[in-house]
Amino acid sequence: MPAAITRATGLVRKCLRALGLEDRVRRLYWRFAYARAVCEVHARGVRCRFLAINPYVAQAMKNLFHETEPLQEFIGSIRRGDTVWDVGAYMGLYTVFGAQASGPDGRVCAFEPDRKELDILQRNCRLNKAQNVTPFCVALTDRPGFVRPEPGAGEGMDVSEEKSDGASIPAETGDGMIASQRAPAPNVVKVDVEGAEWHVLAGMRRALADARCRFVLIEVHPEQLRRCGKSVEQVRALLDGCGLRVTGQLARGTQVHWYARRAPPLQSQEGCS
Repeated sequence: MPAAITRATGLVRKCLRALGLEDRVRRLYWRFAYARAVCEVHARGVRCRFLAINPYVAQAMKNLFHETEPLQEFIGSIRRGDTVWDVGAYMGLYTVFGAQASGPDGRVCAFEPDRKELDILQRNCRLNKAQNVTPFCVALTDRPGFVRPEPGAGEGMDVSEEKSDGASIPAETGDGMIASQRAPAPNVVKVDVEGAEWHVLAGMRRALADARCRFVLIEVHPEQLRRCGKSVEQVRALLDGCGLRVTGQLARGTQVHWYARRAPPLQSQEGCS
């Protein structure tokens, strides 16, 4: 019987593939099969629950997207009542943990330009009753305007002054968000923007130079940075200029996580270069 089922399944897949429907049917199956699936994970004594929207996300969540150490560093840097910025928030792993760690008097600003991912993030926040999260469907970069996000391309390039089509989303600077009182200045920042790291940091120089900003966790993507016209050295120089020193790092494949902390007052500089 199992062999017959396997043959039948293979035949169905072959037919669906021939009709160009295999991916669509797979997504529909996941939508119903994983409609109520939830996985519970913990890091540094904090427990959170996340939607397991498909088998790949379920496995990734269980493994904390292979970012256990960076996540623990991030949680350990947060104090009760802190303001946390999650830039490139994806489905909300860091957002939700940040909301729990900062407590009811804290605040988390989650910036995610992909509307579908932002919807999942908001559902994960509701699942954890994280009421101190403010989501923004915004691409943080070095100048305001509009961008048309492309997966894996970073959001720091091709900012236009006018909205080109329905897929375009607002691009803002972090400093502009603070100046317009749409977001409070951060104490802790996490950045994962697949190549647009320099552009994001350049747009929030004043926030980074502010003594209230104690810790920045940034995932650096050297190859994608180069495609964005920037380098790892430029990212480090920007952090240094804002009085933030890279005190630790963790390599993962072609990417590396940096842990940047506020330098002692006598070493810090005024402003960013």
